[in-house]
Amino acid sequence: MEKNHNWWKTNYKVVTFLAILAILMHYNSVFSAIPFNSNDSETYWSQNTIETTFSVKSSASYVDHSIIINATSVGVDAHNWNWAVSQDWCNGTGTLEDPYVIQNLTVNANTEGSCLEIHNSNDVHFSIISCEFYNASNSDEAGIHISNSSNGMIESNYIHSNNYGVYLTISPKNITIQDNVILNNELIGIYTMPFGDNITILQNRIESSEKGLYLHYILNSIIKKNEIMNHDLCGMHVYGMSKNNTFTENSIHHNAVAGLNLSTMCFDNIINYNQIFHNLNCGIYLSQASNNNLIYGNLVFGNDGNGIDARQNAGNLIYYNALFENQGNNGYCDNLDHWNTSSVGNYWGDYEGTDDNNDGIGDTAYSILVSHWDYKPVINFDPWILNSPLEEIYWECDAFPQFEWLIIDDFVQLATYNVYIDSKLVLTDQPWTSGDIICIDLASAMFQGILSKYCVLTIEFTDGIGKSIVDSKILNFSNMDEFNPPEETTDDTSNPSTFNEFLDQYSIIAGSGLIALTLLGSALIKRKKVI
Repeated sequence: MEKNHNWWKTNYKVVTFLAILAILMHYNSVFSAIPFNSNDSETYWSQNTIETTFSVKSSASYVDHSIIINATSVGVDAHNWNWAVSQDWCNGTGTLEDPYVIQNLTVNANTEGSCLEIHNSNDVHFSIISCEFYNASNSDEAGIHISNSSNGMIESNYIHSNNYGVYLTISPKNITIQDNVILNNELIGIYTMPFGDNITILQNRIESSEKGLYLHYILNSIIKKNEIMNHDLCGMHVYGMSKNNTFTENSIHHNAVAGLNLSTMCFDNIINYNQIFHNLNCGIYLSQASNNNLIYGNLVFGNDGNGIDARQNAGNLIYYNALFENQGNNGYCDNLDHWNTSSVGNYWGDYEGTDDNNDGIGDTAYSILVSHWDYKPVINFDPWILNSPLEEIYWECDAFPQFEWLIIDDFVQLATYNVYIDSKLVLTDQPWTSGDIICIDLASAMFQGILSKYCVLTIEFTDGIGKSIVDSKILNFSNMDEFNPPEETTDDTSNPSTFNEFLDQYSIIAGSGLIALTLLGSALIKRKKVI
């Protein structure tokens, strides 16, 4: 793939401005709790995209050459961390509380090395924040190259027009890559070499390379809420004995080959709640003895090849995914994978069976090519909103809302829940049975002195197999000091316009137990003083 590097060199300021302008646009977080019509997926998708938030800042320092920090180098001219903090773009002491921070720096590598290299840094903590890295376009050069290092944070940077965007080599550990724009890098947006352990790749925009992410032998890591699009090959390629990783809530679309490719003995990974659509080949590709992976809750549609394509594997459990409008087959299997649990399979857009007993499961099995079957095909698939972000909600001083969580999933029968206000446990191990509505009245907490002017309400749900989900909201009662407790409380819903409206309506889903919770959208009780 060829790119015009001279154009980037002369126009990087324009590109920077356009990119920063683009990242100010918010993507509204995904699925509604109302069942969708798969025949209208384009309209549905346009209204339900993953929210990504970036905060790239303008740089205060400019360097037109490669910067190399070798933490173990010694001598008068050694470019170690002591040297780095003597520069105007770095400060800190390297502790957990006060890490070395490289901030507000622009590096133009002028095709003569990586923009920023950090080597052998395992005994300190460091962060790279709000910088721009570009024009590292030869050989294995990268915007940021980190080797044999740990305890690093790469956050809110603009990394573009390099050979690699971020390149982690030689057993990187405890590295977080978060809220970056990684754009138009020649080969790979984020590349991890063998033995990467506890790598977090969170909420990045990764666009227009050969591959978005190439993760080789990565362990115990989380890849979450990234938008990965417009790559010449795979959006995400996970390779070579990668295990115990979670790939969740990513939006992977418009890539020229597979959306997500898991190959060559990758096992014990979780792929859940991703949106994988409009890739020019398959949505999810599993191959070459990638065994015992758990794949559930994904929305896979509109890919030019197969939706989920599983070959030469065994023991993968694939269930409660929505597969529709894929131009090849919605599912393909030539191995010993399993396409349903004992109670639930997948939603298939081309399923032609019936549900005469109205239990939500098709009466006949769905045939997957090469003589494999989903014995529990789902008739109606209810999408969900994924991990609604923590938000600050305000109420006037004279009314308190009730929070109601309504279970909307048919496949969970029993669960328990705990409720916290700040860190104080106010309800514990409360039982829930299918169909129950959970109601929490904050006024009673106010009167008990538990509720403060500014606090966090948290509910923790645990399903029957021990999986849990935690959902929180920040509450701000701006006029609480003026609140006068009522002498009498009345329930009056005759005039909703007099109530404080609770505007944020969303759902979440709990673990592999598929517990969906809906936070309803109104304050149901008006409180007033009776004279």
